[in-house]
Amino acid sequence: MQTGWLNSSGHTFYLNQDGSMRTGWLSYGGSSYYLRYDNNQPVSGGPTGSMIYSQKARIGGVIYEFNARGEAHKALPGNIVPKAYKPLVEAA
Repeated sequence: MQTGWLNSSGHTFYLNQDGSMRTGWLSYGGSSYYLRYDNNQPVSGGPTGSMIYSQKARIGGVIYEFNARGEAHKALPGNIVPKAYKPLVEAA
């Protein structure tokens, strides 16, 4: 049974120890990642469980910026959103 990081069809997923797909926040190796979770709603930008990377996303009302490795960082101090900002991904 495969566990850990999985690259498939151009997307990155994380499989738990029991082989199930991880969704939501994942702390791994000192970094935080977000694996798309649909919460019974459409998911923008990729399939459920796929890692968000190289973009900004609003998650739980907070804007995060994800680097090319998928590591999350708060986009702006105090989560101030510039008027021109349009999030690329809306996640649960």
